[in-house]
Amino acid sequence: MLGSTVRRLTTPAILALALFALWHETARGQSFELRLVHPQNSDIIKSKVPTIDLSGYERFFDGREREDVWVSKNVDFDINDIEEAHVEAASPPLTEEEIKKLKKTNRELEGLKFLPPLPSVSLSFTTEASKRFSEFTKRFKKHKLAMILDGKLLMSPTIQEQISGGKILIQGLESEEERKAIALRINELVLLYRNSRVSKLQ
Repeated sequence: MLGSTVRRLTTPAILALALFALWHETARGQSFELRLVHPQNSDIIKSKVPTIDLSGYERFFDGREREDVWVSKNVDFDINDIEEAHVEAASPPLTEEEIKKLKKTNRELEGLKFLPPLPSVSLSFTTEASKRFSEFTKRFKKHKLAMILDGKLLMSPTIQEQISGGKILIQGLESEEERKAIALRINELVLLYRNSRVSKLQ
């Protein structure tokens, strides 16, 4: 009797339920999200007593810029919109000194266009999400877009132009180790999400 119970607990159905439960636990705070930054963020952080309604926003801290960022609670794109992530080297290869100079240039450009090229984490969208992202970047040109991984703000670049290629680059990261860690984490979340979808279909 005990043996049959153990066998029942190790069936694919039980494993599927476990994966599904794990995905929901992960999605509550550990995911990758793209959300719009408040269009008046600069004015908000300068004011000690903001008079702007922030009920639909939450505050994050940008460790790179050393300032607060007010981000919409509405998630525009999340992990189910991502196909994969990988580390992309600069082309042509750059020296450490050249990378430092380009980081300064990119910070001044402050854009999602990401030029000139730096070593980066490349994110590819799904076919459906690529179309939505193209329209999204067209509509919200010159708005800041927050990139949030596991509840922490990675960065919030400005959308400089419509992006129709189905891919964005996360640049300005400090080291190759950080780029690899971020790409690995995003791919883990993508795989977890896909497994949860398969489990629901079984």
